[in-house]
Amino acid sequence: MGRYYKRKTQKAKWTQEELCKALDAINSGRKIREVSRAFRIHEATLRTRMNIKNTEGPKLGRYPTFSTEQENEIRDHVITMSKLFYGITCIQLRKIVFEYAEPNNTANNFDKSCRLAGKHWLALFLKRNPSISMREPEAISINRIQAFNEEELNAYFKNLEHVFEKYKFKEGRVFNVDERGINTVQKPERILAPKGVKQIGGATSWLRGKNVTVLCCFGVAGTYIRPMFILPRKRMSNLLSKDGPVGAIYGCSVSGWSNESNIFRTM
Repeated sequence: MGRYYKRKTQKAKWTQEELCKALDAINSGRKIREVSRAFRIHEATLRTRMNIKNTEGPKLGRYPTFSTEQENEIRDHVITMSKLFYGITCIQLRKIVFEYAEPNNTANNFDKSCRLAGKHWLALFLKRNPSISMREPEAISINRIQAFNEEELNAYFKNLEHVFEKYKFKEGRVFNVDERGINTVQKPERILAPKGVKQIGGATSWLRGKNVTVLCCFGVAGTYIRPMFILPRKRMSNLLSKDGPVGAIYGCSVSGWSNESNIFRTM
């Protein structure tokens, strides 16, 4: 996504370490001109860095389109939207940034016809903000998002506190259960194929698989309960556990999801 740039000048080829050594030499009593020739750092640069007490490395090229405060605002907006399960794509970010620059009268070289910030700006923005990267989000239903709110969380912890006070559980009897859905059809890996072909196929057992749920249960004391596989069927068969993990528990449900009866079987 970035551009390949070949350096065309010898300006500011010194490093941050060389600058620090040069400033230390000046502070020890050596003349600025002498230090400038020895470290190949311009005299004006040494004087400026001494006055403002700045020991950062050299900065070349144009200044960023937005100020540090504005870029931090854009970065925080991207992070906030991802936490709210409505992450921003690259195209959306370029559009938002263009519309952000208009009311702020920010000088830019963005594409006025497409009303988008450039790909080069996006690449440099990501480079300046390493806390943001391209990720592949996991699909989460709207119902699950709506159920995850402050009112539901408060009710959950209130009920949890009531149960602990009632039954006086010991540390070894407190467990955390998590589930994971596994599709019965493997996802094809990236392969080498001829250029120019629009569609490349990969052989799988089925076109669309079925969901198998795996339940894992670990205790706060470091103990764990055997994993449980819940298969999408009405009746259980011993053949379904053949060549499976040693000691695992097997159950079934019509949908392949966990339910109350299956969870109690793990206990």
